[in-house]
Amino acid sequence: MRILSYKDYIYFGCGLGRDSKYFMDNGYKVKAVGDSIEMCKLASKYISQEIDSMRFDKHKWKGMHNKKIALL
Repeated sequence: MRILSYKDYIYFGCGLGRDSKYFMDNGYKVKAVGDSIEMCKLASKYISQEIDSMRFDKHKWKGMHNKKIALL
């Protein structure tokens, strides 16, 4: 198991990748995840990095489905 450093960033709900790109440009290693396959494709082109698509099921997240979670 690898310990994340303060420069590792996991971004759920990355949208078009604007924030992910900002953090990447400022020295962070970003793992971006989105729930729309089409948005992930667009964001992947924008940040020049593959983005995983994962459905955020509202029932499993109970209130977290429209919030972004960042681990710094």
